[in-house]
Amino acid sequence: MLKIDNLTKRFGGLCAVNNVSASCEPGTINAIIGPNGAGKTTFFNLISGAIAPTSGKVIFKGEDVTGLRADQVARRGMARTFQTTTLFDTATVLDNLIVGHRLRTGSTLVDAVLGTRRMKEEERRCREKARAALDFVGLAHIESRIAGDISQE
Repeated sequence: MLKIDNLTKRFGGLCAVNNVSASCEPGTINAIIGPNGAGKTTFFNLISGAIAPTSGKVIFKGEDVTGLRADQVARRGMARTFQTTTLFDTATVLDNLIVGHRLRTGSTLVDAVLGTRRMKEEERRCREKARAALDFVGLAHIESRIAGDISQE
């Protein structure tokens, strides 16, 4: 599913990631470990498209995604998350999850303004997926709570 070939990133004279190769198969759990300053964050930024590599390749689902922007990589199904999240504090927990799914919808501003059938169907599917995710992690009972009122820890 994910193959990294000889990935390298240099920042001037500093080599943050040096000739790393790895692969991740569907259904497996993989970890990147190392001390502070080892290049873990740079590595994740490289494979997710947040920064471009100096050399090497990132192959995702058989497609070379090396050098694509993060939004282009995310549309193909791979995105990175951050240790510190930022929520829409005045929105509900459910609405915060829906925002994350909007990347995979096709509605445009025109659809939103006109309230088209496509927009309504995508909204329904987004809510359904968000509720399924909350149920999966045992948090369905807080879907209507305001995100700023709950702990993120």
